[in-house]
Amino acid sequence: MPIRSPFPDVGIPAQDVTAFYFGLAQKREISSKCGSASDVPLIINDATKEQCSFSDIKQLSATVAQGLVATGLDIRYRQSHCDRSFTGHVGAILLRTDIRLSAIHFGILLAGGTVAAMDPDQSPSVLGERLKVINANSVFVAADLLPLLLSALDQAGYHVPKSRIFVLDAFCCDKPVTDNECVLFDDFVAANSDAQYKPPEPMPEEELARKVALIVYSSGTTGSAKGVMLTHRNLVAAQMMVNGYIAQNPISVTKDGIPSYARESILAALPPWHLFGFSVQVYQPLATGCYLVVLPVLDPFSYIQAIERYRIGRLCATPGTLHALVSNSHRSKESGRITVTAVAEQSYDISSVRAIVCGGASIPPARKKQYREFFGNPVFAIGYGATETSSIIAGCTLRKPAPGAVGVLYPNSIAKVLDADASETDGFGELFISGPQVMAGYVSKDIKSPITDDGFLGTGDYVRVTPEGDVFFRGRVSDIIYTSDGPVSTTDIEDVVSDCPAVADCGAVGVGPTGHALPVLFVVLDSSSKYCLDEVKKWIKTHLSFFVECREIDQVPKNHGGKILRRVLVEKAG
Repeated sequence: MPIRSPFPDVGIPAQDVTAFYFGLAQKREISSKCGSASDVPLIINDATKEQCSFSDIKQLSATVAQGLVATGLDIRYRQSHCDRSFTGHVGAILLRTDIRLSAIHFGILLAGGTVAAMDPDQSPSVLGERLKVINANSVFVAADLLPLLLSALDQAGYHVPKSRIFVLDAFCCDKPVTDNECVLFDDFVAANSDAQYKPPEPMPEEELARKVALIVYSSGTTGSAKGVMLTHRNLVAAQMMVNGYIAQNPISVTKDGIPSYARESILAALPPWHLFGFSVQVYQPLATGCYLVVLPVLDPFSYIQAIERYRIGRLCATPGTLHALVSNSHRSKESGRITVTAVAEQSYDISSVRAIVCGGASIPPARKKQYREFFGNPVFAIGYGATETSSIIAGCTLRKPAPGAVGVLYPNSIAKVLDADASETDGFGELFISGPQVMAGYVSKDIKSPITDDGFLGTGDYVRVTPEGDVFFRGRVSDIIYTSDGPVSTTDIEDVVSDCPAVADCGAVGVGPTGHALPVLFVVLDSSSKYCLDEVKKWIKTHLSFFVECREIDQVPKNHGGKILRRVLVEKAG
């Protein structure tokens, strides 16, 4: 029997992404006790100290839109690779962290286009193929990434006119871009500085549900990354569902029914080509009115220093970021101040941190406890979602889920769990989720759609969902190891072994045929521990009821979000 979220459904406004988020910012401005909030800084670059406000975002988005239309782009909608959705022109964004990301994104949408967030850490061949598959016909690129882009286009045999390649920070890299046919972003902005913001024309609801607003690639931890198409309705629905979840706390709701967020400083050092990072950097400042501090380069010293400098109240981070911080810093038991290993002569006050929102990968309980203690035991919320569900499935920030659960189903969501025989079960099995946050489909029509005829998305996650909507996660279905003693979860192994004081990190995989597979655990030893691998093996024997082969490794391979790249470990396991 499908299980509904315990929370009331929320209404989804018939608005496109730009009208929706600009509307949220406008409503907050009108209700602001201190008058106009348009010029209040929303985003700051910690390195350059450049800032942008809502009015800056709105003006620059209008400038970008006018400039794109002026290049002669065909902004008419056309069928995409997935028959169930359609796009206008596709504007690719190849940046690391940039405070102009939000405005560029909204500018592409205002011009009738679809935004594609591209990963600069991909090889030229992979990047070129992605640009070709999504039919990108304009690219916004950081100057230091321009050689990568040009190489990618060349290897793919794909053409984007240089008049539609817009280069940001052309004079700030080692080799200034001055003699290239590409367009310097500053010149592009100056040529369209007379642009006036005009609200987008309303779209019919059917169009909102089909028009692709954003293409972002999945993590690809167990296979090839896939281009996920998210519509205007998907993205608006996701925010409304989060609002509906938060609204269960009546203190946080305004008389308009909109959650009221206390203005606080948020620190984000997140990859903007992953949906979690993209959403935090593009949407969160407009939705919440927060003051977002972005770090162009992630290193423990800059991160800890920024917390003290801006009195950061909330961290938005991946498990990988938290692990790097804790591994390279020390918290004083007496003062609670932090010293970074590389700069041990100075300490920092991080007592302002009241909450950590973590997403991108699961975290063993022992690691969560370690991270909380490092930051002085703030509220610690782990989001559970997928790129294919606009990043949300279950939340754990307000209603405390059952012990061991990753969260409670968001409003408007319906879940069912299927066993290996594709029968519904109240035990563990693959999670199928339905709701307005479920993607339109994958970019390539050659990839089989995971969406069933009745609208349920097969997530590939191995979970159990209680009648109350609590979700218990045990990893990916593909990561379950079928041993001669029965199924074993790689996540369960990692959760248990992470409690061992000698283990700094670990990752498990299965090797061998189904039914006779052997669990193999790769362990990173804690450099401060006196234990050796043999003693870790003895510890494992006393804490697990089945045999696990244990091997030492220097570093567990992970993606930017902190998810273990198990296919790499399988290759190492032989």
